[in-house]
Amino acid sequence: MSQDPPFEGSPEEIKAELSAMFQHWSVIFTRDTRRWWASRTGVVSETLGRDAVDADTPEELRARIVASDQARGMS
Repeated sequence: MSQDPPFEGSPEEIKAELSAMFQHWSVIFTRDTRRWWASRTGVVSETLGRDAVDADTPEELRARIVASDQARGMS
């Protein structure tokens, strides 16, 4: 099984790369907690719904987005 390469660059560059890879997701990086988030429905409140994933690293976020899309039959 091949593994995706790690992301390189600033959080803004990585966010742009993730956004390009997953255009149906809104990608968020929080500087205070240094966590990554993604939501299919956009961020409309402080609480993200069931169509959201979070992660400690952008690589983990990518994997969770892929898994979520596969679970919904979107890949």
